[in-house]
Amino acid sequence: MTRCDVVVRGLGLAGRGVFQRLAEVGVDVVGYDPRVGWVCPGGTPLWSPTGPALRLPCHLELPSRFLASMGSAGVALVRAVAAHPGAGRVTAVDWLGAQSELPACGELGVRAEAIPGGIRLAEGRLEVDPVVGVQPAEPAAGELTVWASGSLSEPWLLDKVMPVRWQSIEVRAGLPSISRSGSVLTSEGRMWGARWATPHLEVGETEPVPNPVVTAMLSRLAEQDGIALDSGTPVAGIVFDSCDGLPIVGAIPGRPREAVICGFGVAGRTYLPLAVDHLVGSMLAGNAPALPSCLGTARFR
Repeated sequence: MTRCDVVVRGLGLAGRGVFQRLAEVGVDVVGYDPRVGWVCPGGTPLWSPTGPALRLPCHLELPSRFLASMGSAGVALVRAVAAHPGAGRVTAVDWLGAQSELPACGELGVRAEAIPGGIRLAEGRLEVDPVVGVQPAEPAAGELTVWASGSLSEPWLLDKVMPVRWQSIEVRAGLPSISRSGSVLTSEGRMWGARWATPHLEVGETEPVPNPVVTAMLSRLAEQDGIALDSGTPVAGIVFDSCDGLPIVGAIPGRPREAVICGFGVAGRTYLPLAVDHLVGSMLAGNAPALPSCLGTARFR
């Protein structure tokens, strides 16, 4: 087994972000993911972008509910996210059936205006995932280890993250939109939905294949909101959400040489730039943007 500065275990959205940022500044980083094995920077793209994905200016929950559950911590969180806008094309996002949410948006500092049938958020973004080039590497032990996947069984995470099954269908839509249910998005021609994965795994589903019941549910929601369906193939996958619905970012309590960045679930892109900046900055020289305490690991002590 070789030695390196940092091992990133899990190369999903968060793991790729940390892996790429560390490689860009010359850190000796090695990654591991069950889908590709051990890799180091350079060579073949790990996963090619599938098209722009939508990042919201706030959590994927009705602003009034988010404010009621989070209070001042929610306001601080939205402001911290806004301070790290990331890349990508700015786009308005229509939230259907949310006419009463303007006051809560104002309290959170989210720019919005009333439209027929809902509200329009001013500052969503359509972002393309970066292409991360990798090549095969020997198994490695790092001076620091970053756990970036809830599926890799780090014991500290076992009671804090859980699998969530997502699925999408193709639609014909204009602006990116959030449906009246508050649980699906349309972005660049797809409607996305999520539900708990555990029952499916318990009955023997080992691969996230599209489920016709979920396809029918998404189709009904699209029709209810006047979104035209397309004839493309449904897509499914598994993400890991945290027990309180917010990402988990930072050093594992009592284990300063191990850190986690996971639990983003279906709203991960909202918090990803801030989370990656904080974790990488902490590892490099302690020069990290402040992280709201509701995202940190200390909340589980």
